Amino acid sequence: MRDFSAEPNAGAKVDTASYYIGAFTAVVMFSSYYWFYRVVLCLVIAFLGWCLSAYFTLLTFRDEKPNIPQKVRDPIPGKKWKDYNYKTDHEDSNIFFFMWLGQMSCLIAPYEILIYELSHDDLLNAQELNHASIQTEWNRKLEKDTGCPFYSFWQVKVWKHIMFNYLRVYSVRLNLAVGCALEAMFCWLVYLWNWNNGFIYRRMNVKTWVWTYHLLEEVEHTHISVPEMRQNLTTIEKIITWFIFDVFVVIPITLILVPIATTLYFPRRVFSFSGLQALAEFCLFCAVALPFAALGQFCEMVIGLNWKASCLEDLWNVWYETQYLRDCFEDGKEIFALNVPPECTAKNNAVLKTLSKVKNPFASTTKTRA
Repeated sequence: MRDFSAEPNAGAKVDTASYYIGAFTAVVMFSSYYWFYRVVLCLVIAFLGWCLSAYFTLLTFRDEKPNIPQKVRDPIPGKKWKDYNYKTDHEDSNIFFFMWLGQMSCLIAPYEILIYELSHDDLLNAQELNHASIQTEWNRKLEKDTGCPFYSFWQVKVWKHIMFNYLRVYSVRLNLAVGCALEAMFCWLVYLWNWNNGFIYRRMNVKTWVWTYHLLEEVEHTHISVPEMRQNLTTIEKIITWFIFDVFVVIPITLILVPIATTLYFPRRVFSFSGLQALAEFCLFCAVALPFAALGQFCEMVIGLNWKASCLEDLWNVWYETQYLRDCFEDGKEIFALNVPPECTAKNNAVLKTLSKVKNPFASTTKTRA
């Protein structure tokens, strides 16, 4: 678990942020339309300028290989994923952000299996299979602790049902495109949460090792997953999938489902002064994260840009040092065993045999990665 008391000036940073957020909220609530419109316009222009600067700095058309670990994290000897501690301390967290992570986990867990089916890379296969297991176990634990049906309803009856009974049967190509959009999203969230040495992620204060571990591995294989999945998609398919995924999946989950579910299951925390502050912070997070991640997705998925190797290395190092060392080590030892990913040739052959029987199979999945 994270120990904020051990972090120098952590409390001061949080208090300072509260003042800034309160001041911004007051300006929005009490300013006239004339000044509100101009302030918001200036902020939007500055934000877009910052986004473009980030994309030009971080991305390239070259195919660069980062010097970061390429191993899979497995349970330590004598343990299985179900034996790990998935308890999440959310008492002091931003309750809306906590609910957002829970709802996104319900979407991600079943889709990791589909990514596993569609990839030929050993590292990506091994890591994604573990991600599916871990996020599923976390969803079960969250449902047990909070009463919100993260696993039994949202993961199993909604997202898994849609993905496996409709998308998977109807079109492998569509599944591949959605998987590409999902994979292209993670690193932009990590980049945002790494800002100011991980201040935003600490500010939201959801104490769990699950996402810290998961996102580190997403950084480790993004240079594999996104190029592999986008290479045989047409430009029109990429644009349509990018638009549908963000507008009809991510935005409704974030702006509609999360506030409603949070109010239903945590009414005392929502209808309080701290709840109003949490909502204001979550809205600011959404106003920055949603367009920033969506435009980053577009650059990678549609335009075909890749992360620079040096930038991925920096991204990995900051996340590892500010979050991973704190959340994924106990008594100075890593809670996982780092292994070379096993070969997945047999799995690929079995999957291809299955995919040949479904409607509209993706022809390029029969090709072997160089």
